[in-house]
Order: sequence, then structure tokens, then C-alpha cells
Amino acid sequence: MRGLVLLHATFIFFSSILAYFLVPTVAIALFVVGFFFMFMAIGAIYRLHVQRMVLFSLTPTLLVVLVIFGVLQIVPPISLAIGLLDIFYVLQSVFWPFTLTPIIARQYYVYEKHYSRVASTFSLSILAMFLSLFVAAMLIYASIYLAFCIVLLHVLEKEYGSEGIQTPAKAGE
Repeated sequence: MRGLVLLHATFIFFSSILAYFLVPTVAIALFVVGFFFMFMAIGAIYRLHVQRMVLFSLTPTLLVVLVIFGVLQIVPPISLAIGLLDIFYVLQSVFWPFTLTPIIARQYYVYEKHYSRVASTFSLSILAMFLSLFVAAMLIYASIYLAFCIVLLHVLEKEYGSEGIQTPAKAGE
């Protein structure tokens, strides 16, 4: 889980840097790879089998690639790269809480583990979203999103163990 979240955050961060410095083709490629690793990280958090995790990750990634190729026929690559990242930074603030809610709720109701640290971590995600809407300096909110991913990873490992969610077998130990 740790490696996948870090890979996701790193690829998205460097995609933002390259888009900021007007290297759109590589920025789009890094975005797609970061998008893939985001779903791989979710699969690892939920402990999906590796083949299911790859299939779960490839499906939305391939859809995004098809949309990218379609939009590239109309929009210049630099506009697409910056637009993809701006859309991502807005939607990620909804994606992470929505995706992690079942884990957090299960841990709270079944194992009585509190979720205040995880919930407060989402404030960094929301800050990155608001900055992407109102500030033109992409490096600032890219750095905040990178910090969010690292803090989220640390909090998830600290509260729920390094393996992701707690299972009944682990709870008895």
C-alpha cells in the first residue's frame, strides 16, 4: 500500500511540475500513470487480489486515455495537461473520502477505532482543491496534494495497521 500511494503522489506531483513548465506530453503521460497507481493503491487498501487490482485500475485508466486522445484532436496538449490536472485536483477532494468511507466506517463500528485523524487529513485534500480553483500557481497545490497523500498514508498505517484494514483475525490478536 505504501509504495503504491507514494508512486501515485509522486507521478501526479511531477506531472504538475512538467505541466507548469510547459512540457505537456510527458505531463499527460505521468498523469495517466499516477491515475493508474491511485486505483492500485485503493485496491491495496481494500486488499484486492493482484489480478483484480490491475483490472480495477486499468479500466478507468484506459477510459481516461481514450478521452485524452479524443480531446487532443480539439485542444492543444498544454491546455489538456493543465485542464486534466485542474479537474483531478477538484475531483480528488470527493474521491478520497468517498472511497475510504467504507473502511473508516467499518473500523469505527466493528473495531471501535476513531476516525478523527483520517477525517482531519481530508482538509489538506480540500485545501488543494480550493487552491486549484482560485490560485494559478500549480506547484503550490501540487505540493499540498503530495503532503496530503503522505499524511493520509501515515494516518492510515498508524490507525489501521500497515496492511490496510483490520480483519477479524487481526482483531483477536
